[in-house]
Amino acid sequence: MDHYLKLRPLLQRFVDAVVETGTAAGAVRKLGRRTCDPRRRGYKLMEKPHVREAVEERRAEAIEEAGISRVRVLQELSRIAFFNIQDLFFEADGHLHLKPVTAWPPEAAAAIAGVDVEALFEGSGKDRVRIGDIRKFKAWPKVDALRTLAQHLKMLTEKHEVTGKDGAPLPTSGPVYIIGREEAKSIGQDLDDRI
Repeated sequence: MDHYLKLRPLLQRFVDAVVETGTAAGAVRKLGRRTCDPRRRGYKLMEKPHVREAVEERRAEAIEEAGISRVRVLQELSRIAFFNIQDLFFEADGHLHLKPVTAWPPEAAAAIAGVDVEALFEGSGKDRVRIGDIRKFKAWPKVDALRTLAQHLKMLTEKHEVTGKDGAPLPTSGPVYIIGREEAKSIGQDLDDRI
């Protein structure tokens, strides 16, 4: 919080907006600053080390206040990845019955994205009688959760080969910056044609 408190009030509002919107350009737009290019203005503000450090402080505080941690994220992913639908049912009288939602184990409840209930009726008018319900469960995507956990555990690795223009090797002397054409235009730079 030290870096944040040392900033002028306008920069403090900018830092808060960056944390809220997720981008420097979004923060400039949120603050209603009159500028022809919010990305460029946001970029210039984020280039200041004390502003960057203040943003990191505020993000860390926001994450802590929300109760988000690496352990909690991994726990939620594992609940989805290892969900077993059998946890929602019990057997009685030779039949499977759905447990009340309040009796679901927390691991199972976290894996369910939604439940649709449709009432079934027999007859019509005054003779109409409810004979049961159809319940449809939608679980969060198990494969996506498994893939994310596997990537976190480095069980799956992705390799990206980076080359220069037309497959040429990258220069070996000096720094190499890899940015997209649109990003280069947004900060007012031209791409080097050699890369």
